[in-house]
Amino acid sequence: MTRNSSCHLLDMLAEVPDPRKKKGLRHPLPAMLGVLVVGLLCRQKGYTCIATWLRRQLALAKALGFRRKETPSGSTFHNLLKNLDVVKLEQTLTKWVMTTYQKHSVFESRLKAVAIDGKSLRGTDSEEFRRLHLLAAVSHELGIPLAQWAVGEKTNEIPVASQLLKHFDVAEKVITTDALLTQRGFCKDILTANADYALPVKANQKQLFEDIRDLFEPLSETDPRK
Repeated sequence: MTRNSSCHLLDMLAEVPDPRKKKGLRHPLPAMLGVLVVGLLCRQKGYTCIATWLRRQLALAKALGFRRKETPSGSTFHNLLKNLDVVKLEQTLTKWVMTTYQKHSVFESRLKAVAIDGKSLRGTDSEEFRRLHLLAAVSHELGIPLAQWAVGEKTNEIPVASQLLKHFDVAEKVITTDALLTQRGFCKDILTANADYALPVKANQKQLFEDIRDLFEPLSETDPRK
């Protein structure tokens, strides 16, 4: 696939506003943001590790658009990130993921399933800050996040899950979650969005659990032979 016919990540990252002053710029913004994405996908744990790792990846640096032999240091990434428009970056990455998701041929004939799950991020629990907890929607087939939303300290995943549905194309998909999100309001929001769901039910939801058990208990594990 050529760059012109693909949803090229670097082209989309060029849409992110550059917060740096033009005087003295040494590295293109799309290249710096691109290597952060690639570095994280390659299990580098932060911008300092990515800066060290990039020094050994000269071919990658050239492919991403770095023009100088000397690649950015960790402090260069730090100075960029502290002034970057994070919301715009999130929107750009989401746009790229959704474009890739929609173009992928695997969805022409298969069920489109999306898992919604919450995770606490490593490295965000300190004495001053609560550990950052995100609720993410992830494609079953590709294993890529389609959207994510922070779960605030004064709330939980249940109301945030309904908000998350508004941030990606839910229509004609099957939503899966853990039992925490098996809630009537959330299920209604899924159906309203022209989607469906496959959710687990535990015994702590006594009435629903018993209704399901009573419905299926008379049936055998296999279809009766004719």
